[in-house]
Parts: sequence; C-alpha cells; structure tokens
Amino acid sequence: MMRKTLYTLALLLFASSSAFAQQGQGRRAMSPEQMRERHDVQVKEMATALELSEEQTPLFLEVMEAQFADRMDLMEDMQAGNRGNMREKMEALQATTEKVLAGFLNETQMEKYKEILASRRGRRGPAST
Repeated sequence: MMRKTLYTLALLLFASSSAFAQQGQGRRAMSPEQMRERHDVQVKEMATALELSEEQTPLFLEVMEAQFADRMDLMEDMQAGNRGNMREKMEALQATTEKVLAGFLNETQMEKYKEILASRRGRRGPAST
C-alpha cells in the first residue's frame, strides 16, 4: 500500500507543472547529456550520504528521476521563451519532491537531504530576487 502511494506521488511529481531555475550569470551552459551525467552522479552521492535502505533506494532514485525529467521539460519551456513564474514553479517542484521524500525517508535523512541541497545552493551563489 505504501509503495503504491509513493509510486502515485512520484507520478504526480513527474506530471506536476514546475520550472527549471535560470542559470546564474557567467555560467557555461551544459548540454542535456552533461546535465544527465551531473544529475546521475549527484543522485548517487546523495543516496550514499543519506544511507538509504534497500527499500528506500529504488524509491529515492525514482523520485529524483521524475524531478529531473520535470526540470528538463521546464528548461525547454524556458528556452522557448516561457520564463514566467520560474522561481515559483521551481519552489513548487522542490516542495512536492520533499513531500514525496518525507513519505519514506526518516527525519534524520530528510534533514541531511536539506543540508545537501543548502550546500549546493551555497556553491551556486545566492539566488537573485
């Protein structure tokens, strides 16, 4: 039952309307292949850092894959000129992702997940307002 619920939530995440954050100034654009490679490496590193169980690992990978697919779709929209509400859409995507992850990660893992995201944001620099 929990697995079915999580799968449904992952599908909801995949189908959700969300946005890819604008790249910072001075950053070189990556090809879709480079983004895929970077995503795969980061997700594997995160899965290791979170010390996921055998049950949690495939769920986590599925959720992160759905989020990546949404981001790629939204990047295409952004490149086509649909830049409206990008920040809000990206925040909604992240909130949905966290809600799904909270369904199967424990408190310690969720805290660690948020710490990892915060450290990545710090490396990118502050978001423009």
